[in-house]
Amino acid sequence: FIDIVLNHTASDSDWLEEHPDGAYNLHNCPFLKVAWEFDKFLADFSRLYSEKKVPECVYAPYVGNESDLRAVISALEGRIRKLPLDQYFLYDRGQAKEDLKSYLENPDAEHVDKAKATKVNMVDYIMKHSSGYGSKPYGVTLDIHKVGGILLVKNNVRNNFDVLWKELSGYLDQCDNHWRGKYQGFMKEALHCIEGGIRYEKIQLDNTRVTDKNPLTRRYFTELKSKAPDRDPDEFIVAHNGWVMVTEDFATPMGFHYLRRLIVIWDDSVKLYYGAKKEDSPYLWSRMEKYIGDMASIFQGVRIDNCHSTPLHVLEYFVNFARSKNPSLFVFAELFTKDARMDAVYVRQIGLNALIRESVYAFNAWGLSDTIRKAVADLGSDSGSEEVYLTSGQKTQLLAATKPRALLYDITHDNQSPMDIWNPQAILPLFCSLAMTGIPVGSTRGVDEFLPKSLSVVEERRLYQMLPDIPDEEDLGLDKKESSEQKCDFVFTGQASKVAVAGTFNNWSSTANLLEKDGDAWRTSITLGPGKYYFKYVLNDNNWVNGSGPTERDHSGNVNNVINVGGPQKEGKLVIYDDLRPIRKIMNHVHTIIGNSNSNMSINVMDDVIVITQQLTKMKGGEDSGYALIARTNFTKGSNGMCDENVSKLVQLPGKLSKVLLTCNMFIDHGAIQGFKQQQGVITGVKGKVYSHLFGSGLKYFANVKHGDTHDALEFFKMPASLCVVVSTKLSTGKAKTIEALESLEDPPVVGLSMGAVNHLLFRCNPEEQEFSKVGRTIYEFHGISPKYAGIAGLVHEFNKCRNDPNACKSIFDNIKEGNWLIDYHLQRIKEYPELNEVYNWMLKHLSTIKELPGDVRPKWFVKVITRLFYAVKRAILESAPDIFRHDEFYSGLLLSTYQFMGYVPSAVYRSHKVTMSAGLPHFTVQYMRCWGRDTMISLPGMLMIPGKMEVARDVLMMFAEVSRHGLIPNLHSQGKGARFNARDATWFFMEALQQYVIRDKENGPGFFKEKLEMEFLSNDQKEHERRQAQGEKRFMTVEEVVQNIMTSHFKGIDFVEWNAGKRIDEHMTSEGFHIKISTDRNTGFIHGGNRANCGTWMDKMGSSEKAKNKGVPGSSRDGADVEIIGLLRSALRFLAQSYTEGIFSFEGVEHEGKVFTYLEWGALIDKNFERHFWIPKDSAEWENYRIERKWVQQTGIYKDVIGATDPATEYRFRPNIAIALSVAPEMFDKEHARCVINKMQEELITPTSLGIKTLHPADKAYRPRYVNNDDGTDFSTAHGLCYHMGPEWVWPFGYFLKAMLVFEEYKSQDELRTKFAGLLKNHRKHLLQSPWMGLPELTNANGEENPFSCMTQAWSTAALIDAIDSFNKCQAS
Repeated sequence: FIDIVLNHTASDSDWLEEHPDGAYNLHNCPFLKVAWEFDKFLADFSRLYSEKKVPECVYAPYVGNESDLRAVISALEGRIRKLPLDQYFLYDRGQAKEDLKSYLENPDAEHVDKAKATKVNMVDYIMKHSSGYGSKPYGVTLDIHKVGGILLVKNNVRNNFDVLWKELSGYLDQCDNHWRGKYQGFMKEALHCIEGGIRYEKIQLDNTRVTDKNPLTRRYFTELKSKAPDRDPDEFIVAHNGWVMVTEDFATPMGFHYLRRLIVIWDDSVKLYYGAKKEDSPYLWSRMEKYIGDMASIFQGVRIDNCHSTPLHVLEYFVNFARSKNPSLFVFAELFTKDARMDAVYVRQIGLNALIRESVYAFNAWGLSDTIRKAVADLGSDSGSEEVYLTSGQKTQLLAATKPRALLYDITHDNQSPMDIWNPQAILPLFCSLAMTGIPVGSTRGVDEFLPKSLSVVEERRLYQMLPDIPDEEDLGLDKKESSEQKCDFVFTGQASKVAVAGTFNNWSSTANLLEKDGDAWRTSITLGPGKYYFKYVLNDNNWVNGSGPTERDHSGNVNNVINVGGPQKEGKLVIYDDLRPIRKIMNHVHTIIGNSNSNMSINVMDDVIVITQQLTKMKGGEDSGYALIARTNFTKGSNGMCDENVSKLVQLPGKLSKVLLTCNMFIDHGAIQGFKQQQGVITGVKGKVYSHLFGSGLKYFANVKHGDTHDALEFFKMPASLCVVVSTKLSTGKAKTIEALESLEDPPVVGLSMGAVNHLLFRCNPEEQEFSKVGRTIYEFHGISPKYAGIAGLVHEFNKCRNDPNACKSIFDNIKEGNWLIDYHLQRIKEYPELNEVYNWMLKHLSTIKELPGDVRPKWFVKVITRLFYAVKRAILESAPDIFRHDEFYSGLLLSTYQFMGYVPSAVYRSHKVTMSAGLPHFTVQYMRCWGRDTMISLPGMLMIPGKMEVARDVLMMFAEVSRHGLIPNLHSQGKGARFNARDATWFFMEALQQYVIRDKENGPGFFKEKLEMEFLSNDQKEHERRQAQGEKRFMTVEEVVQNIMTSHFKGIDFVEWNAGKRIDEHMTSEGFHIKISTDRNTGFIHGGNRANCGTWMDKMGSSEKAKNKGVPGSSRDGADVEIIGLLRSALRFLAQSYTEGIFSFEGVEHEGKVFTYLEWGALIDKNFERHFWIPKDSAEWENYRIERKWVQQTGIYKDVIGATDPATEYRFRPNIAIALSVAPEMFDKEHARCVINKMQEELITPTSLGIKTLHPADKAYRPRYVNNDDGTDFSTAHGLCYHMGPEWVWPFGYFLKAMLVFEEYKSQDELRTKFAGLLKNHRKHLLQSPWMGLPELTNANGEENPFSCMTQAWSTAALIDAIDSFNKCQAS
């Protein structure tokens, strides 16, 4: 491959003199002029210093120590303070005055939004719409057409120039002061950078004398020779290129990096200027096209130098151009953004094949391990993608976010020599480790030859010395012949009553292999893999003797019989090389095998020893199936390569030992490095010694082989610094097939699982798991990692973290390596759920196989099995979902999260209704706290109907309808017996959910009205109910009778005291609060209800602090006619009238004064009165047309939150409840009023970082945005979390806001609609994909700040957004 450079050229390039527009210069980038002036000043100061004309600096022209440097900086600081360069950031007042006069002759302020204009910070706005910074003294100008309109509207003085100029002049004063402050900051930065540069260039490099050719500071600009005297001289003053850690083109406006001296400048190069398009620099674009085209045509790959400071549009164009010349071109880049997300932007937009990564920051074995893990970023084939179904029904892969591929260097040319960074002995284990990765790896010339200092890529002119050829691989001791297992006969002749053979093949077991008597001899056969084995015969259990075969002395001095399997062994010997090239050749051979195979890598660190194993997943019969490196690192600089060699380490191999491919170590004397002198004519390195034992002969000096049935181990007893041992291994035929079977894993049998089964398989939080298990089983936790679910979803979330951080799951993987506890945990819990029997068998088959594998490779396969199961379940779920949810990670994640809430919890089962809905996790999960009427009904459409679970939705509707009483649906279900009817809104959310079910379930919905229900309660009177119940009576009603009872009861009025009222059912409520009263205003059709002592709507926080005196006081009493209830009522009336017309509902209306008051008439009455009672116009002159008490008005252009409240201030609060009414009953609203309040909600109740919507306007004096449930203070408004609904941002109303927006707002195009909708959901997308709960929370504090007292995943939060997305999908379709 070849380097390509797009952002700079040599300063002496001939073409620049004719085409200076190809460089950043003072003409095309006038903002650089202030930096040019500063650069000239520094050059003049350097000249004066070299001439000893700086009086404060007595040691000029030298800078030899810190004292000299302090004198230089002090002298510079005083002179910089007098520079007038701040004038380059100040406004041209004369021009501004003339611009304003001109503007007022023909102003254009009509387009300005008055409401927005009043909120504009004028100083920020003016600076945003100004230009000319840095171009000349007092050269900043403003865009008067942008600023003028806002200025006119804010001041409301029409065309009064004097007033407006005075106002504008004041703003410009503030802008100037702001920039004076910024300029002072720039100069402080510049002085700091100058000081660092002089310290490095003069003191550290011992280059102390300052001269014209060796100045104090490097020049940032250069003047080209002009060949065109008629051209602007500024064109020929060009900027040098350099290096700075920013993810932008650092020579662009507003950063002022050249003035701030932040750039490590390369004064031999000039920064190239492309502009925004070809026309801005036509010669440069043409020249670079030819250069890039030639390189792409000649080379197979290119490396983009300095990629991170090259404009993205330039990179994108030229990479595409290069690939048009060579479609197979491999493109990688030097990209140092320090941000994985920014890396991904470059990779995605440019189409990079790999990013350069390096090992320079590894200073121990753990650091090297982290470097490799991060570069490989390999967890399991299923963790980076998931299968989805296209609209056509075809199955395909949906790619998930993964880290860009790496090209991993040991050292790049920009770094110091390895000998300057580490102990020299670190080099050998470093590059051997990299070669074991299987990803592209690289090095720099000189590393293998032990160059003690890095070379200058600019100034170096010598050639490298000619080196002898590297021997062939076989001469290097690399035996590439494959050898298979052989049956070996062991025969002992002699007197004994019992004979066994013990040796290195069975860990010297005296009982494992017994011989059988055969005449005068004892015989047995053992199948052994290739290698050398020592053995003895054991007579009568205790007499160890050698047989008649060949013998050999082992490393301990013992004489044993010896057998060589796999043919005659090549003679081993120790060779000493001068450099590392022969070892790299061996490792390149291993690297090629691993890179061309599908393999699984494992890394272990034992103190300063790193062990890397690679298990091949597909192999041919008889071939080696695994590779292992064991390396003793020694990074510590100054240790002279010495360390305790007598260490004991036991290393498990990924199979049976096949070949020893490499046994080597190295040594370089520190004295040789310190005394090294470079030759003048040729580049040479320090002479080192690299010891390599050929043909595996050296292993015996360092380790014993411990043979096992299926896997061998190396027991090291000696490990000198830099020792590297590389071996290949084999698996038995059975084990190899096991690996191949895991690699081609079949899909698990998950199609058709019920919601309860999926809930158990994937989710269950602690309370649910404890109850279901009957033994208190909790979620399996790990050191530092606490998954949120007992099911496999909790693990998958943790696994996904490894895409960005390979060490994120270390404690999980360690657990899997060390034992089978996690596997057994999951098998046991799945076994306990009968419907999951087939899934259990699938898991048992594969997880049992994993148990038998070596510990190091278990995590890889465990991840694969678990993620395959997880994504198979997810695919099965998505099959019945609308298309929009199948192709988007966020949308499909929302749909998956619905299964968190629908599960089998024994303590919440009611009659035949086994699967129930949790309101939220982890707080509302078991017993009476699990099932809430309001939450359930709000959630039903998004939770069950849109995902296609109509039967479950029907079952849930029946479960609550069977427990209705007083014409109300219970707020708290509590298995019927403990039901509470203290919610006025739950019934109307039930009616809305019923409507959605009847409409959506085309097959069974219309007939649902006739469904027969066995009612829980036999009477509205408690004593009568108990009497009838004691007599064994039963009561049946149809669904439509329940519905008609709801409508009739509300119309006639509801008045009762809750059953068992008192502390038995509510510890904090006063007696008045248990009194439930609801009525209908016959003049308006509105339903009123509640009192100041109870909470009948979803804003139901009851005070409980005696200390703060809020016990028994509702936090948000909304008694009266609540706007969302009116909207839900209006929606129900429309639905029932239509159902009556269609003949599926038997009742036309309710009886009133002897006749039927039809649902059509009731709806029309509401429509007639709604705007007049609820709307608060912006213009107070219109108020007389509406029911408004002026003294209570806080906000205008809104709808009241409630009318008829005991506390009138409650009515005029701006809350998000209006969004519910807007989305379900649009016919009640004036469209312009509706759009006005929707816009106001977005601007004032939703912030750029919000997940939810504020429950109260921030300007309201009662606004309290932080909910702290355990607040034990004395503040009445916040103690014990009384402010639950007085400002915190709730997520579920956000879904209704989106639906309201879709109903009323108009869009110019589908693209505009998609962009706005996606923008409003960006925070939800980010949260869901990152949250360990894999869902959306109940609420947050202000501006989306996480609230620790919230449910971390809430049913209605998820469901409301799914509902909104479904509405968005329908809008797109229409």
